[in-house]
Amino acid sequence: MKFALRLLILLPVLLFFLATAPGNRTETDMAFEHAFRVEQGVGLADPYFPLYVPLMRALYLPLRAAGAVDRAYPLMRFFSALCAAGAVHLFFLFCFRRFSLRPLSSLFATGFLMFSYGFWRFATEAEPLVPAAFFSLAAFYRASDPRAGVRGMMLAGLYAAVAAGLHALSLAPTLVMIPLYLVYSRRPRAVVPYLGVFVAALAVLLGTLGIVTRYRPERLLAPRGIEGLSRLALPAKAAVGFGQSVLSGIFLLRSARFRGLLEALFPHRMLGEEFYLGERLTWGEGWIPAVTLLALAGVALLAARRSWLERRAPPRAGVHATMVPGGRAVVAGTALWFLLHAGLVLLDQPGNPSQWIPGLIPLWLIFCAVLIAPLARANRLWIALLLFALFAAHNYAGGLRLVRDADRDYNVRKSEWILAEAGGEDVVVTAGNPVFVRYLRYYARARVIDLNEQELPEMILDATGPGRVFVLPDVLDYPRSMAVRFPGNAARVAEYAAELRGRMVPARETEFGWIWEIERPASIRAAAGEDGGDGAGEDE
Repeated sequence: MKFALRLLILLPVLLFFLATAPGNRTETDMAFEHAFRVEQGVGLADPYFPLYVPLMRALYLPLRAAGAVDRAYPLMRFFSALCAAGAVHLFFLFCFRRFSLRPLSSLFATGFLMFSYGFWRFATEAEPLVPAAFFSLAAFYRASDPRAGVRGMMLAGLYAAVAAGLHALSLAPTLVMIPLYLVYSRRPRAVVPYLGVFVAALAVLLGTLGIVTRYRPERLLAPRGIEGLSRLALPAKAAVGFGQSVLSGIFLLRSARFRGLLEALFPHRMLGEEFYLGERLTWGEGWIPAVTLLALAGVALLAARRSWLERRAPPRAGVHATMVPGGRAVVAGTALWFLLHAGLVLLDQPGNPSQWIPGLIPLWLIFCAVLIAPLARANRLWIALLLFALFAAHNYAGGLRLVRDADRDYNVRKSEWILAEAGGEDVVVTAGNPVFVRYLRYYARARVIDLNEQELPEMILDATGPGRVFVLPDVLDYPRSMAVRFPGNAARVAEYAAELRGRMVPARETEFGWIWEIERPASIRAAAGEDGGDGAGEDE
Protein backbone atom coordinates (compact mmCIF):
# COMPACT_ATOMS: atom_id res chain seq x y z
CA MET A 1 0.00 0.00 0.00
CA LYS A 2 2.82 2.36 0.90
CA PHE A 3 4.61 1.63 -2.37
CA ALA A 4 1.40 2.13 -4.37
CA LEU A 5 0.82 5.50 -2.66
CA ARG A 6 4.34 6.66 -3.43
CA LEU A 7 3.95 5.57 -7.03
CA LEU A 8 0.72 7.54 -7.21
CA ILE A 9 2.63 10.63 -6.07
CA LEU A 10 5.70 10.05 -8.22
CA LEU A 11 3.98 9.20 -11.50
CA PRO A 12 2.16 12.53 -12.12
CA VAL A 13 5.34 14.47 -11.36
CA LEU A 14 7.37 12.27 -13.68
CA LEU A 15 4.80 12.63 -16.46
CA PHE A 16 4.74 16.41 -15.93
CA PHE A 17 8.50 16.71 -16.33
CA LEU A 18 8.44 14.54 -19.45
CA ALA A 19 5.51 16.47 -20.96
CA THR A 20 7.17 19.85 -20.43
CA ALA A 21 10.67 18.76 -21.48
CA PRO A 22 12.29 21.45 -23.64
CA GLY A 23 13.10 20.81 -27.27
CA ASN A 24 15.74 23.54 -27.33
CA ARG A 25 18.67 22.01 -25.47
CA THR A 26 21.40 24.57 -26.03
CA GLU A 27 21.66 25.38 -22.31
CA THR A 28 23.17 21.99 -21.56
CA ASP A 29 26.95 21.85 -21.54
CA MET A 30 27.88 18.17 -21.42
CA ALA A 31 24.68 16.23 -22.16
CA PHE A 32 25.64 15.06 -25.65
CA GLU A 33 29.19 14.35 -24.56
CA HIS A 34 27.84 12.10 -21.79
CA ALA A 35 25.56 10.32 -24.26
CA PHE A 36 28.42 9.89 -26.76
CA ARG A 37 30.63 8.36 -24.06
CA VAL A 38 27.87 6.01 -22.95
CA GLU A 39 27.32 4.69 -26.48
CA GLN A 40 30.98 4.51 -27.50
CA GLY A 41 32.36 3.30 -24.16
CA VAL A 42 35.06 6.00 -24.07
CA GLY A 43 35.98 8.44 -21.32
CA LEU A 44 33.87 6.49 -18.88
CA ALA A 45 35.14 7.99 -15.61
CA ASP A 46 35.25 11.77 -15.55
CA PRO A 47 37.08 13.17 -12.49
CA TYR A 48 34.08 15.26 -11.41
CA PHE A 49 31.29 12.75 -12.01
CA PRO A 50 33.08 9.37 -12.11
CA LEU A 51 30.04 7.17 -11.55
CA TYR A 52 27.58 8.84 -13.92
CA VAL A 53 28.66 7.60 -17.34
CA PRO A 54 29.49 4.03 -16.18
CA LEU A 55 26.10 3.82 -14.46
CA MET A 56 24.29 5.04 -17.57
CA ARG A 57 26.24 2.60 -19.74
CA ALA A 58 25.32 -0.24 -17.39
CA LEU A 59 21.67 0.67 -17.92
CA TYR A 60 21.98 1.34 -21.64
CA LEU A 61 23.74 -1.82 -22.84
CA PRO A 62 21.20 -4.42 -21.65
CA LEU A 63 18.27 -2.26 -22.71
CA ARG A 64 19.77 -1.80 -26.17
CA ALA A 65 20.45 -5.55 -26.41
CA ALA A 66 16.81 -6.18 -25.53
CA GLY A 67 15.68 -3.72 -28.22
CA ALA A 68 14.06 -1.40 -25.68
CA VAL A 69 16.19 1.63 -26.60
CA ASP A 70 18.24 2.70 -29.58
CA ARG A 71 20.17 5.79 -28.47
CA ALA A 72 21.48 6.57 -24.99
CA TYR A 73 20.38 10.20 -24.83
CA PRO A 74 16.61 9.61 -24.37
CA LEU A 75 17.31 6.95 -21.73
CA MET A 76 19.56 9.32 -19.80
CA ARG A 77 16.94 12.06 -19.94
CA PHE A 78 14.35 9.66 -18.55
CA PHE A 79 16.68 8.68 -15.71
CA SER A 80 17.10 12.34 -14.78
CA ALA A 81 13.32 12.85 -14.87
CA LEU A 82 12.86 9.86 -12.57
CA CYS A 83 15.43 11.28 -10.11
CA ALA A 84 13.79 14.71 -10.32
CA ALA A 85 10.39 13.20 -9.45
CA GLY A 86 12.03 11.33 -6.56
CA ALA A 87 13.61 14.54 -5.28
CA VAL A 88 10.24 16.31 -5.39
CA HIS A 89 8.66 13.46 -3.43
CA LEU A 90 11.40 13.48 -0.77
CA PHE A 91 11.25 17.25 -0.50
CA PHE A 92 7.53 17.05 0.24
CA LEU A 93 8.14 14.43 2.92
CA PHE A 94 10.92 16.58 4.36
CA CYS A 95 8.61 19.56 4.78
CA PHE A 96 5.82 17.38 6.15
CA ARG A 97 7.84 15.29 8.62
CA ARG A 98 10.85 17.40 9.55
CA PHE A 99 9.11 20.78 9.71
CA SER A 100 5.67 19.43 10.66
CA LEU A 101 3.91 21.43 7.96
CA ARG A 102 0.43 20.43 6.94
CA PRO A 103 0.12 18.66 3.55
CA LEU A 104 -1.11 21.78 1.72
CA SER A 105 1.72 23.91 3.10
CA SER A 106 4.23 21.21 2.20
CA LEU A 107 2.80 21.06 -1.30
CA PHE A 108 3.29 24.80 -1.82
CA ALA A 109 6.85 24.61 -0.51
CA THR A 110 7.63 21.67 -2.79
CA GLY A 111 6.26 23.56 -5.77
CA PHE A 112 9.02 26.16 -5.49
CA LEU A 113 11.67 23.48 -5.96
CA MET A 114 9.76 21.77 -8.76
CA PHE A 115 9.22 24.99 -10.72
CA SER A 116 12.62 26.55 -10.14
CA TYR A 117 13.89 27.23 -13.63
CA GLY A 118 17.18 25.35 -13.31
CA PHE A 119 15.61 22.30 -11.67
CA TRP A 120 12.67 22.24 -14.08
CA ARG A 121 14.91 22.77 -17.09
CA PHE A 122 17.47 20.08 -16.13
CA ALA A 123 14.93 17.60 -14.79
CA THR A 124 14.91 15.95 -18.22
CA GLU A 125 18.52 16.44 -19.26
CA ALA A 126 21.34 13.93 -19.62
CA GLU A 127 23.38 15.55 -16.86
CA PRO A 128 24.38 14.19 -13.42
CA LEU A 129 23.35 17.25 -11.40
CA VAL A 130 19.72 16.36 -10.65
CA PRO A 131 20.44 12.65 -9.96
CA ALA A 132 23.27 13.65 -7.61
CA ALA A 133 20.98 16.14 -5.85
CA PHE A 134 18.34 13.43 -5.41
CA PHE A 135 20.75 11.01 -3.72
CA SER A 136 22.15 13.84 -1.54
CA LEU A 137 18.63 14.66 -0.38
CA ALA A 138 17.90 10.96 0.20
CA ALA A 139 21.01 10.72 2.39
CA PHE A 140 20.06 13.78 4.45
CA TYR A 141 16.44 12.68 4.72
CA ARG A 142 17.52 9.37 6.23
CA ALA A 143 20.18 10.93 8.45
CA SER A 144 17.80 13.57 9.79
CA ASP A 145 15.31 10.97 10.99
CA PRO A 146 15.75 10.97 14.80
CA ARG A 147 14.46 7.38 14.90
CA ALA A 148 17.06 6.13 12.41
CA GLY A 149 19.18 3.39 13.91
CA VAL A 150 22.40 1.87 12.65
CA ARG A 151 20.67 0.39 9.62
CA GLY A 152 19.13 3.74 8.67
CA MET A 153 22.47 5.52 8.99
CA MET A 154 24.18 2.86 6.89
CA LEU A 155 21.55 3.37 4.19
CA ALA A 156 22.14 7.12 4.38
CA GLY A 157 25.86 6.48 3.93
CA LEU A 158 25.19 4.38 0.84
CA TYR A 159 23.00 7.11 -0.69
CA ALA A 160 25.73 9.63 0.10
CA ALA A 161 28.39 7.53 -1.66
CA VAL A 162 26.26 7.31 -4.80
CA ALA A 163 25.68 11.08 -4.69
CA ALA A 164 29.39 11.83 -4.34
CA GLY A 165 30.18 9.42 -7.16
CA LEU A 166 27.63 11.06 -9.43
CA HIS A 167 29.03 14.57 -8.94
CA ALA A 168 31.89 16.01 -6.90
CA LEU A 169 29.70 18.91 -5.71
CA SER A 170 27.81 16.34 -3.60
CA LEU A 171 30.82 16.06 -1.32
CA ALA A 172 29.68 19.27 0.39
CA PRO A 173 26.55 17.77 1.99
CA THR A 174 27.67 14.15 2.19
CA LEU A 175 31.19 14.43 3.57
CA VAL A 176 30.91 17.65 5.57
CA MET A 177 27.36 18.77 6.31
CA ILE A 178 25.68 15.53 7.38
CA PRO A 179 28.37 14.52 9.91
CA LEU A 180 28.37 18.04 11.40
CA TYR A 181 24.58 17.98 11.54
CA LEU A 182 24.63 14.67 13.42
CA VAL A 183 27.07 16.08 15.97
CA TYR A 184 25.07 19.30 16.32
CA SER A 185 21.83 17.36 16.85
CA ARG A 186 23.52 15.38 19.68
CA ARG A 187 23.75 12.13 17.76
CA PRO A 188 27.52 11.70 17.47
CA ARG A 189 27.31 7.90 17.56
CA ALA A 190 25.36 7.97 14.30
CA VAL A 191 28.40 9.44 12.55
CA VAL A 192 30.30 6.14 12.76
CA PRO A 193 27.95 3.91 10.71
CA TYR A 194 27.20 6.77 8.33
CA LEU A 195 30.81 7.65 7.53
CA GLY A 196 31.88 4.02 7.67
CA VAL A 197 29.51 2.97 4.91
CA PHE A 198 30.03 6.22 2.98
CA VAL A 199 33.81 5.86 2.84
CA ALA A 200 33.71 2.11 2.20
CA ALA A 201 31.08 2.32 -0.56
CA LEU A 202 32.79 5.25 -2.25
CA ALA A 203 36.14 3.46 -2.07
CA VAL A 204 34.62 0.34 -3.65
CA LEU A 205 32.94 2.38 -6.40
CA LEU A 206 36.02 4.42 -7.26
CA GLY A 207 38.33 1.44 -6.83
CA THR A 208 36.27 -0.61 -9.27
CA LEU A 209 36.34 2.28 -11.72
CA GLY A 210 40.09 2.51 -11.25
CA ILE A 211 40.52 -1.11 -12.22
CA VAL A 212 38.14 -0.99 -15.18
CA THR A 213 38.87 2.48 -16.56
CA ARG A 214 42.23 3.48 -15.00
CA TYR A 215 40.42 6.29 -13.25
CA ARG A 216 42.48 8.13 -10.62
CA PRO A 217 40.27 8.79 -7.55
CA GLU A 218 42.50 11.63 -6.28
CA ARG A 219 41.36 13.74 -9.23
CA LEU A 220 37.90 13.90 -7.67
CA LEU A 221 39.09 16.73 -5.42
CA ALA A 222 41.30 18.46 -7.99
CA PRO A 223 40.19 22.10 -8.38
CA ARG A 224 39.41 23.38 -11.85
CA GLY A 225 40.30 26.95 -10.90
CA ILE A 226 38.43 30.24 -10.88
CA GLU A 227 36.13 30.74 -13.84
CA GLY A 228 36.85 33.64 -16.09
CA LEU A 229 39.53 36.26 -16.31
CA SER A 230 38.99 38.30 -13.14
CA ARG A 231 38.01 37.46 -9.58
CA LEU A 232 36.61 40.95 -9.19
CA ALA A 233 33.60 39.93 -11.28
CA LEU A 234 32.82 36.85 -9.17
CA PRO A 235 29.90 38.37 -7.23
CA ALA A 236 28.23 39.56 -10.42
CA LYS A 237 28.81 36.22 -12.12
CA ALA A 238 27.48 34.34 -9.10
CA ALA A 239 24.39 36.56 -9.01
CA VAL A 240 23.68 35.85 -12.68
CA GLY A 241 24.31 32.10 -12.38
CA PHE A 242 22.37 31.65 -9.16
CA GLY A 243 19.55 33.94 -10.24
CA GLN A 244 19.09 32.09 -13.51
CA SER A 245 18.83 28.77 -11.68
CA VAL A 246 15.93 30.13 -9.60
CA LEU A 247 14.16 32.53 -11.99
CA SER A 248 14.46 32.34 -15.74
CA GLY A 249 16.02 35.39 -17.34
CA ILE A 250 15.86 34.10 -20.90
CA PHE A 251 13.32 36.76 -21.83
CA LEU A 252 15.94 39.44 -21.10
CA LEU A 253 18.00 38.15 -24.01
CA ARG A 254 15.60 39.92 -26.36
CA SER A 255 17.31 43.17 -25.33
CA ALA A 256 20.45 43.97 -27.33
CA ARG A 257 21.67 46.06 -24.40
CA PHE A 258 21.36 43.12 -22.03
CA ARG A 259 23.18 40.84 -24.47
CA GLY A 260 25.99 43.39 -24.63
CA LEU A 261 26.17 43.47 -20.84
CA LEU A 262 26.45 39.69 -20.66
CA GLU A 263 29.15 39.68 -23.32
CA ALA A 264 31.15 42.23 -21.34
CA LEU A 265 30.67 40.36 -18.06
CA PHE A 266 31.44 36.92 -19.52
CA PRO A 267 33.89 37.56 -22.39
CA HIS A 268 35.14 33.98 -22.18
CA ARG A 269 31.73 32.29 -22.18
CA MET A 270 30.29 30.92 -25.42
CA LEU A 271 26.96 32.76 -25.47
CA GLY A 272 26.19 32.39 -29.16
CA GLU A 273 23.43 29.84 -28.46
CA GLU A 274 21.69 32.09 -25.95
CA PHE A 275 22.01 35.15 -28.18
CA TYR A 276 20.64 33.19 -31.15
CA LEU A 277 17.50 32.45 -29.15
CA GLY A 278 17.24 35.96 -27.72
CA GLU A 279 17.39 37.64 -31.12
CA ARG A 280 14.37 35.60 -32.20
CA LEU A 281 12.07 36.29 -29.27
CA THR A 282 8.90 38.20 -30.04
CA TRP A 283 7.72 41.37 -28.32
CA GLY A 284 5.24 39.47 -26.15
CA GLU A 285 7.81 36.85 -25.18
CA GLY A 286 9.99 39.64 -23.87
CA TRP A 287 7.42 41.72 -22.01
CA ILE A 288 4.96 39.23 -20.50
CA PRO A 289 7.65 37.65 -18.27
CA ALA A 290 8.74 41.15 -17.23
CA VAL A 291 5.23 41.78 -15.89
CA THR A 292 5.09 38.44 -14.04
CA LEU A 293 8.51 39.16 -12.53
CA LEU A 294 7.41 42.55 -11.20
CA ALA A 295 4.24 41.04 -9.76
CA LEU A 296 6.26 38.24 -8.20
CA ALA A 297 8.62 40.74 -6.56
CA GLY A 298 5.67 42.62 -5.04
CA VAL A 299 4.06 39.50 -3.58
CA ALA A 300 7.45 38.27 -2.31
CA LEU A 301 7.86 41.48 -0.32
CA LEU A 302 4.36 41.02 1.11
CA ALA A 303 5.12 37.41 2.06
CA ALA A 304 8.43 38.37 3.67
CA ARG A 305 6.78 41.10 5.75
CA ARG A 306 3.92 38.86 6.88
CA SER A 307 6.35 36.07 7.76
CA TRP A 308 8.58 38.47 9.73
CA LEU A 309 5.63 39.76 11.75
CA GLU A 310 4.47 36.25 12.53
CA ARG A 311 7.90 35.14 13.71
CA ARG A 312 8.03 38.09 16.10
CA ALA A 313 4.53 37.47 17.45
CA PRO A 314 4.24 35.56 20.78
CA PRO A 315 2.99 31.94 20.65
CA ARG A 316 -0.79 31.62 20.56
CA ALA A 317 -2.90 28.85 22.04
CA GLY A 318 -4.40 26.41 19.57
CA VAL A 319 -2.00 27.35 16.77
CA HIS A 320 -0.49 24.41 14.88
CA ALA A 321 3.21 23.98 15.62
CA THR A 322 5.42 24.11 12.54
CA MET A 323 8.65 22.70 13.89
CA VAL A 324 9.13 19.23 15.31
CA PRO A 325 11.81 18.60 17.95
CA GLY A 326 15.16 18.80 16.20
CA GLY A 327 13.70 20.85 13.37
CA ARG A 328 16.00 23.79 14.08
CA ALA A 329 19.01 21.51 13.71
CA VAL A 330 17.67 20.47 10.31
CA VAL A 331 17.37 24.14 9.31
CA ALA A 332 20.95 24.71 10.46
CA GLY A 333 22.08 21.69 8.45
CA THR A 334 20.35 22.86 5.28
CA ALA A 335 21.84 26.34 5.72
CA LEU A 336 25.32 24.81 6.03
CA TRP A 337 24.60 22.65 2.97
CA PHE A 338 23.75 25.70 0.88
CA LEU A 339 26.75 27.70 2.10
CA LEU A 340 29.16 24.86 1.37
CA HIS A 341 27.69 24.34 -2.07
CA ALA A 342 27.84 28.05 -2.84
CA GLY A 343 31.48 28.15 -1.75
CA LEU A 344 32.41 25.30 -4.10
CA VAL A 345 30.58 26.89 -7.02
CA LEU A 346 32.29 30.23 -6.38
CA LEU A 347 35.64 28.47 -6.63
CA ASP A 348 34.64 26.70 -9.81
CA GLN A 349 32.04 28.16 -12.20
CA PRO A 350 29.96 30.83 -10.42
CA GLY A 351 28.37 32.08 -13.63
CA ASN A 352 27.14 28.66 -14.73
CA PRO A 353 23.45 28.29 -13.69
CA SER A 354 23.54 24.49 -13.86
CA GLN A 355 26.20 24.34 -11.13
CA TRP A 356 23.76 25.99 -8.70
CA ILE A 357 21.01 23.41 -9.26
CA PRO A 358 21.95 21.01 -6.42
CA GLY A 359 21.95 24.03 -4.09
CA LEU A 360 18.28 24.65 -4.84
CA ILE A 361 17.25 21.81 -2.53
CA PRO A 362 18.73 23.32 0.67
CA LEU A 363 17.70 26.79 -0.50
CA TRP A 364 14.02 25.88 -0.73
CA LEU A 365 14.15 23.84 2.47
CA ILE A 366 15.33 26.99 4.26
CA PHE A 367 12.63 28.96 2.46
CA CYS A 368 10.07 26.43 3.65
CA ALA A 369 11.13 26.81 7.29
CA VAL A 370 11.64 30.58 7.25
CA LEU A 371 8.72 31.78 5.12
CA ILE A 372 6.15 29.05 4.44
CA ALA A 373 6.02 27.79 8.04
CA PRO A 374 5.17 31.21 9.57
CA LEU A 375 2.54 31.84 6.89
CA ALA A 376 0.99 28.46 7.65
CA ARG A 377 1.00 29.23 11.37
CA ALA A 378 -0.72 32.57 10.69
CA ASN A 379 -3.29 30.97 8.35
CA ARG A 380 -2.05 33.19 5.51
CA LEU A 381 -1.46 30.45 3.01
CA TRP A 382 -3.21 32.47 0.32
CA ILE A 383 -0.04 34.57 0.16
CA ALA A 384 2.06 31.46 -0.39
CA LEU A 385 -0.40 30.27 -3.03
CA LEU A 386 -0.24 33.58 -4.89
CA LEU A 387 3.54 33.66 -4.63
CA PHE A 388 3.81 30.12 -5.97
CA ALA A 389 1.37 30.78 -8.82
CA LEU A 390 3.36 33.81 -9.99
CA PHE A 391 6.65 31.95 -9.56
CA ALA A 392 5.49 29.03 -11.72
CA ALA A 393 3.86 31.34 -14.29
CA HIS A 394 7.02 33.39 -14.66
CA ASN A 395 9.34 30.42 -15.11
CA TYR A 396 6.99 29.01 -17.71
CA ALA A 397 6.33 32.23 -19.64
CA GLY A 398 9.89 33.50 -19.37
CA GLY A 399 11.67 30.15 -19.46
CA LEU A 400 10.27 26.75 -20.43
CA ARG A 401 7.82 28.17 -22.97
CA LEU A 402 10.68 29.86 -24.82
CA VAL A 403 12.64 26.62 -25.16
CA ARG A 404 9.76 24.22 -25.74
CA ASP A 405 10.70 23.42 -29.35
CA ALA A 406 13.84 23.17 -31.46
CA ASP A 407 13.05 25.90 -33.99
CA ARG A 408 15.33 28.36 -32.19
CA ASP A 409 17.94 25.83 -31.12
CA TYR A 410 21.34 27.10 -32.28
CA ASN A 411 22.87 23.63 -32.48
CA VAL A 412 19.94 22.15 -34.40
CA ARG A 413 19.82 24.96 -36.93
CA LYS A 414 23.57 25.21 -37.45
CA SER A 415 24.01 21.47 -37.99
CA GLU A 416 20.78 20.87 -39.91
CA TRP A 417 22.20 20.80 -43.45
CA ILE A 418 25.47 19.08 -42.68
CA LEU A 419 23.78 16.27 -40.73
CA ALA A 420 21.51 15.58 -43.70
CA GLU A 421 24.27 15.88 -46.33
CA ALA A 422 27.38 14.30 -44.82
CA GLY A 423 27.48 10.50 -45.03
CA GLY A 424 29.45 7.82 -43.25
CA GLU A 425 32.60 8.22 -45.38
CA ASP A 426 32.62 12.02 -45.19
CA VAL A 427 34.51 14.28 -42.81
CA VAL A 428 33.25 17.46 -41.16
CA VAL A 429 35.84 19.96 -39.96
CA THR A 430 34.77 22.46 -37.31
CA ALA A 431 36.24 24.83 -34.76
CA GLY A 432 33.00 25.73 -33.04
CA ASN A 433 32.20 25.98 -29.37
CA PRO A 434 32.38 22.73 -27.40
CA VAL A 435 28.62 22.38 -26.88
CA PHE A 436 27.98 22.55 -30.61
CA VAL A 437 30.80 20.11 -31.36
CA ARG A 438 29.42 17.62 -28.84
CA TYR A 439 25.96 17.85 -30.40
CA LEU A 440 27.36 17.46 -33.92
CA ARG A 441 29.57 14.53 -33.00
CA TYR A 442 26.71 12.70 -31.30
CA TYR A 443 24.29 12.94 -34.23
CA ALA A 444 26.61 13.00 -37.26
CA ARG A 445 27.12 9.98 -39.47
CA ALA A 446 30.33 11.55 -40.73
CA ARG A 447 33.61 11.76 -38.87
CA VAL A 448 33.85 15.07 -36.99
CA ILE A 449 37.23 16.76 -36.54
CA ASP A 450 37.37 19.57 -33.99
CA LEU A 451 40.39 21.77 -34.71
CA ASN A 452 40.35 22.93 -31.10
CA GLU A 453 41.39 19.42 -30.06
CA GLN A 454 42.85 17.71 -33.13
CA GLU A 455 45.36 18.26 -35.88
CA LEU A 456 44.06 18.03 -39.43
CA PRO A 457 45.55 14.93 -41.11
CA GLU A 458 47.25 15.54 -44.46
CA MET A 459 44.97 13.06 -46.20
CA ILE A 460 41.94 15.08 -45.11
CA LEU A 461 43.68 18.36 -45.87
CA ASP A 462 44.24 17.17 -49.44
CA ALA A 463 40.79 15.50 -49.68
CA THR A 464 42.33 12.23 -50.85
CA GLY A 465 40.11 10.05 -48.69
CA PRO A 466 37.08 8.10 -49.93
CA GLY A 467 34.54 10.73 -48.90
CA ARG A 468 34.03 14.47 -49.09
CA VAL A 469 35.50 16.94 -46.61
CA PHE A 470 33.24 19.76 -45.40
CA VAL A 471 34.51 22.82 -43.55
CA LEU A 472 32.09 24.71 -41.31
CA PRO A 473 31.99 28.53 -41.11
CA ASP A 474 33.55 28.67 -37.63
CA VAL A 475 36.90 27.53 -39.06
CA LEU A 476 37.21 30.71 -41.13
CA ASP A 477 35.38 32.89 -38.60
CA TYR A 478 36.61 31.69 -35.22
CA PRO A 479 34.18 32.49 -32.33
CA ARG A 480 35.33 35.63 -30.55
CA SER A 481 34.62 34.33 -27.04
CA MET A 482 36.73 31.25 -27.74
CA ALA A 483 39.57 33.42 -29.00
CA VAL A 484 39.49 35.22 -25.62
CA ARG A 485 39.50 31.95 -23.72
CA PHE A 486 41.79 29.91 -25.96
CA PRO A 487 44.18 32.27 -27.80
CA GLY A 488 46.51 29.40 -28.68
CA ASN A 489 43.71 27.50 -30.40
CA ALA A 490 42.64 30.64 -32.22
CA ALA A 491 46.13 31.10 -33.68
CA ARG A 492 46.37 27.47 -34.75
CA VAL A 493 42.92 27.47 -36.37
CA ALA A 494 43.83 30.69 -38.19
CA GLU A 495 46.83 28.93 -39.72
CA TYR A 496 44.63 26.09 -40.92
CA ALA A 497 42.09 28.56 -42.31
CA ALA A 498 44.80 30.34 -44.30
CA GLU A 499 45.98 27.03 -45.72
CA LEU A 500 42.48 25.86 -46.60
CA ARG A 501 41.21 29.02 -48.30
CA GLY A 502 42.71 28.23 -51.67
CA ARG A 503 41.56 24.60 -51.61
CA MET A 504 37.86 25.06 -50.92
CA VAL A 505 34.76 25.57 -52.99
CA PRO A 506 31.40 26.75 -51.58
CA ALA A 507 28.97 23.94 -50.78
CA ARG A 508 26.04 25.60 -49.04
CA GLU A 509 25.14 29.04 -47.74
CA THR A 510 23.43 29.06 -44.33
CA GLU A 511 22.40 31.73 -41.87
CA PHE A 512 25.66 31.04 -40.02
CA GLY A 513 27.82 31.56 -43.12
CA TRP A 514 29.10 29.40 -45.95
CA ILE A 515 29.77 25.71 -45.53
CA TRP A 516 32.76 24.85 -47.71
CA GLU A 517 34.02 21.66 -49.30
CA ILE A 518 37.70 20.92 -49.88
CA GLU A 519 38.14 20.49 -53.62
CA ARG A 520 39.23 16.99 -54.52
CA PRO A 521 42.20 16.41 -56.85
CA ALA A 522 41.27 15.98 -60.52
CA SER A 523 42.48 12.38 -60.58
CA ILE A 524 40.22 11.43 -57.66
CA ARG A 525 37.26 13.26 -59.18
CA ALA A 526 37.76 11.41 -62.44
CA ALA A 527 38.04 8.05 -60.68
CA ALA A 528 34.86 8.78 -58.77
CA GLY A 529 33.08 9.83 -61.96
CA GLU A 530 32.57 13.35 -60.66
CA ASP A 531 34.15 14.85 -63.75
CA GLY A 532 36.74 13.95 -66.33
CA GLY A 533 38.68 15.09 -69.36
CA ASP A 534 36.15 13.58 -71.78
CA GLY A 535 33.41 15.85 -70.47
CA ALA A 536 31.30 13.01 -69.14
CA GLY A 537 30.70 14.93 -65.97
CA GLU A 538 29.32 17.88 -67.94
CA ASP A 539 26.98 15.67 -69.96
CA GLU A 540 25.43 14.41 -66.75
